[in-house]
Amino acid sequence: MRGGTLVTQDPARRVFRGDLLVTDGRIAAVGEVPDPPPATRLLDADGMFVLPGFVQGHVHFGQALFRGLAEDRELLPWLRERIWPLEAAHDEESAYWSARL
Repeated sequence: MRGGTLVTQDPARRVFRGDLLVTDGRIAAVGEVPDPPPATRLLDADGMFVLPGFVQGHVHFGQALFRGLAEDRELLPWLRERIWPLEAAHDEESAYWSARL
């Protein structure tokens, strides 16, 4: 990628205009990449932000089928009376489909 605004997640949280080289699905260089390897596909990122992938590390796949149930309850009654019993009733197939959803 050439000429984008790079938003890093390095310790300094730098944001700067530059290039990004990705090799075999991994970031190989950030900043100025004067001579990319032959056969590199170049993307013009001028005027665009180049962001890292956002990863949602806290998900509740097993609760996807239960969305919207007892929304009017406080947290602990919702967990005790709805979510925990429903999670305990999951079988292999319902857990699969909940995760797929």
